[in-house]
Amino acid sequence: MTDLRVGVVGHGFMGRAHAHAWRSVGHFFDLPLRPRLSVLCGRSPAVGAAAVRLGFPAWETDWRCLVERDDVDLVDICTPGDTHAPIAIAALRAGKHVLCEKPLANSVAEAEAMVRAARDAPGLAMAGFNFRRLPSVEFARELVAKRAGEIRHVRAAYLNGSLGSVIFDLGSPNEVSFLNTTDPPAERGFRRIRVAHPAWWYSHAIGYEHTFTHQARHLVEAIGSGLRPTPSFEDGLRVQRVLDAVSTSSGDWRHVLTPGVDGC
Repeated sequence: MTDLRVGVVGHGFMGRAHAHAWRSVGHFFDLPLRPRLSVLCGRSPAVGAAAVRLGFPAWETDWRCLVERDDVDLVDICTPGDTHAPIAIAALRAGKHVLCEKPLANSVAEAEAMVRAARDAPGLAMAGFNFRRLPSVEFARELVAKRAGEIRHVRAAYLNGSLGSVIFDLGSPNEVSFLNTTDPPAERGFRRIRVAHPAWWYSHAIGYEHTFTHQARHLVEAIGSGLRPTPSFEDGLRVQRVLDAVSTSSGDWRHVLTPGVDGC
């Protein structure tokens, strides 16, 4: 089996999550290529120790060196958003496949440049919207696309409170989940609270880290088949335009409403 040699840029939380996915994906799924950790890149002097801990045989302190290496087939970008565009464009021009974390860029102009680079490149490019890779989410999308008919209304929320968060799911009407941020850090997390005593049944759960494993699987399968992966950089650009509209409208509202006067 042909190796797919992966270079990861960034070794913070997201870089560690991606490295874990690349290490595990080939052990669980039958893939057309064998992902192999090749090079880790980071600006910190600790990158060498991080490479050893995460399983990379080599490391770099400059991403420009990583994208030019012959032992890297895919560049996985796990850095802050202001560095996504230059790294992705350089990697695509060097003939690499690219996986770039969300959001795609810090501006619409940067995202548009990344899309142009992806269109002209021999390698494949994918935006890392990992939550789309949850099997339940993929199935829900398939239901919406094929069986739910015309889309008339979409409602979504991704919110946090200042001292805690409460989650209630109408599909589980006898329980709530509660996160208390005043708990000690080592004990902090959502806890399920039963508010009734019916017969309980729990299905198998999928953890946050597994979303990255499924994401890696999708990209490897796309590379192996030569098909474009999703979400594409074009998908990332559409999201960037939404973020830009949100930012613009927020600025407009600040001029219209006066805090303390208009009830803000």
